[in-house]
Amino acid sequence: LESLIALPLSRASAPELTRLLLSPAIAHRWRLADHGDDVVALISGSGIRWGLDSSHRAHFGLAGLSQGTWLSGLDSLLTGLALARGSAPVLAAPAMEGVSSSDLELVGSLCEVLSRLRKFVAGSRAPAPLREWVDRLRTALTELAGFPPSEEWMLAQAHAVLTDLAEAGQTSRQLNRAEFARVLSAALPRPRRRSPAGNGAIQVIRPGELLHAEFRVVVFLG
Repeated sequence: LESLIALPLSRASAPELTRLLLSPAIAHRWRLADHGDDVVALISGSGIRWGLDSSHRAHFGLAGLSQGTWLSGLDSLLTGLALARGSAPVLAAPAMEGVSSSDLELVGSLCEVLSRLRKFVAGSRAPAPLREWVDRLRTALTELAGFPPSEEWMLAQAHAVLTDLAEAGQTSRQLNRAEFARVLSAALPRPRRRSPAGNGAIQVIRPGELLHAEFRVVVFLG
């Protein structure tokens, strides 16, 4: 959730967005998990540097400059798939060499994820009430994320956090992206410090180190 909200304000560099694409929720949904090396190779060879598209780069004072963006890089991959090697005419997006029909499904997944990310960024530029921000994130989660059955509780937890936010957002006050990001960050659960006690191993510790143990000590042996 926080990565999605931060995306419009980031440069969306090749390494940064590759990490997002290969994060468990997106990688599972789009069957990228077993093709991490292939994804990295395709992105590296496509000439992608930073920026989703020229519109995204406009926020950094480089409007109209599309070379090296994710959009132009994926266009290059698609051109490479569509045209035989050595037969490409002069195009706005030069064909990437080395991409083959075996990469078709992978390139298709990358293009679809990028399209949905661009849609989310474009739709979240304007300030909105808290409930509308929640709806934007809920839609993005539905369109981008997925988990295997044993881990679907994580997606359910994310939707539960959004539901709590929506119920708390009874006012019509307009929030910009940075303001909503702070509200979201405060609402997200944080992992608690794990106590060394109770993990199945023998521990030699002082009683004071049991303060974080989430159970009562019944017997002291010693």
